[in-house]
Amino acid sequence: MDAATGFDFANPALRADPYPAYRFLREAAPIWQAPTGHWVVSTHAGCTALLRDPQMGRQTSARMPPEVQAEPAVASLTRMMLFMDPPAHTRIRGLVTRAFNARRIEALRHRIEAIVDTLIDRALDQGGMDVIADFAHRLPVTVICDMLGVPEADRAPFLDESTVRGRILDPIPLSREEMDDANAGFLVSEAISATCFPTAGNTRARTS
Repeated sequence: MDAATGFDFANPALRADPYPAYRFLREAAPIWQAPTGHWVVSTHAGCTALLRDPQMGRQTSARMPPEVQAEPAVASLTRMMLFMDPPAHTRIRGLVTRAFNARRIEALRHRIEAIVDTLIDRALDQGGMDVIADFAHRLPVTVICDMLGVPEADRAPFLDESTVRGRILDPIPLSREEMDDANAGFLVSEAISATCFPTAGNTRARTS
């Protein structure tokens, strides 16, 4: 915990309800260096300036210790568009934009509405939901699986495994058990991708 701010990334209470802490940082320490060494920028203006600054790279994994970078789940981040810098990011984004143009998205409207209805009905049947895990995560993953033609029977790893992998980006390092789970999930999704999209390896080689 930082004595000056009381802000502690590892505090379960912070994870459960981070908003009072975020508000305090915005008001008292809009640019703050945590005891872990991470810099925290908490205002909209500050975040916007950083995101627009070409000097700020996206390769998060490159700032991790070498032994962490070698983990399969972490190494996979370098192949994701969100963590690429130009010119690779610009090239891949151009390809993705073609698939997500306004006409294509409008054509998906009814299917997306049906997925939303299904997720809400499921939550009603269960008496509640975790909005992030059960809705905000499942909706886009289901839509992307539809677009890529992933069979229903093969979707479970894509829907389930990224919860732990998302923790890779947290300031608090993963435990060995969490890293093993993230690696296992990554390897399963890679195996399924190779089965569903056997030419993906060649495409990746041409676009890298």
